[in-house]
Amino acid sequence: MFAILFEIAAIPTETATPSSAVDFSLLFIKMIAALVVAVVLAILVLRYALPRLSFANKFKSDGPIKIVSRMSLGQKQHLYLVKVAERSILLGVTDHSINKIAEFDKPL
Repeated sequence: MFAILFEIAAIPTETATPSSAVDFSLLFIKMIAALVVAVVLAILVLRYALPRLSFANKFKSDGPIKIVSRMSLGQKQHLYLVKVAERSILLGVTDHSINKIAEFDKPL
């Protein structure tokens, strides 16, 4: 192990001259430009591509059942007004149960 360290230490080094020195300002500008490109691409993907490919679209339904309104009564208690076909149903929902409170023939 020490032999390897001595060999590395014995490697001749050159002093940096202006022609051989790395221009760190150019590297910094390239890094900032790459960061800006990455952020812009991320914003474009989140803004335009993700909503079209999102799994949330699977839950949007144009079918006969729609949640018209939701009202929170407590931490885990809610009232839902649901439209089913041409009827409206008021549901009481907790963590453990769903109860039909009222049913209306005309949609609200």
